Amino acid sequence: MMNAKRMVCWMLLPALVCLGACQRQAPERNSGEVAEPLHVVEVRIGAMRDGRPVPQTSDAPILATVALRGTAQGHVLKARLLDLRDGRQVGLVERAMTRSDQVQSLRFDNAAGWQPGRYMLEVTLDGKLASQQDVDVMEPAKGAPRTGS
Repeated sequence: MMNAKRMVCWMLLPALVCLGACQRQAPERNSGEVAEPLHVVEVRIGAMRDGRPVPQTSDAPILATVALRGTAQGHVLKARLLDLRDGRQVGLVERAMTRSDQVQSLRFDNAAGWQPGRYMLEVTLDGKLASQQDVDVMEPAKGAPRTGS
């Protein structure tokens, strides 16, 4: 009786080993493919005409483009426009990031027109400063076409 049990065990053991070897294994993750966290790559201010930046005038919206790279999951991009004469916030754009590697176009409007002078665009990602750039707003030239619309 004992020999019969041993014989059955010895016959089943190779079958179990073969079945175990046939199991699919999960593909190994390449350690070099770590998800890159979302970050700001570039911030451009102003409209472009024929590949060159157009001067920012008081009668046009202030435009900015923010290029981002990395994986986006619940990140918040915030852009504030500050009047440097008094430090007052004159514009705010806030967006939840849902896609990876994207470009965000931002537009700051002022129905009364922008006062000529210097402004600062402050861009943050999840509350951390990513970029600060000055924006010079000028009076439009007489007879010049409207910019940035």
